[in-house]
Amino acid sequence: MRSTDVIAQLIRPSTATADTPTGADAGKLVTLANAAAVTVTVNAALALAAGQRIDFAQTGAGQVTFVGSGAAVHGTPGLKLRAQWSGASLICLAANDYLLVGDLA
Repeated sequence: MRSTDVIAQLIRPSTATADTPTGADAGKLVTLANAAAVTVTVNAALALAAGQRIDFAQTGAGQVTFVGSGAAVHGTPGLKLRAQWSGASLICLAANDYLLVGDLA
């Protein structure tokens, strides 16, 4: 396989202090870059299918926190990215039920 045959993951940059992912983000990497704290709200409108995922990376200094609104988000030890350059994947388990795995705090 040639390197030109590999399909790259699409990146959606976000510089806001609040982000609400949509179904269009499935399979993408969302980079979160802000000096202030960032809240990612996972709501029922996200409507991913079981097994779909969205990757996230904290590229700014502001700590990223995930919250559910009409959807459950499970993660351990918590629902925050640990530090700048931490990453996590939000995986749909079932309708409105998500697992957050990665470098969490």
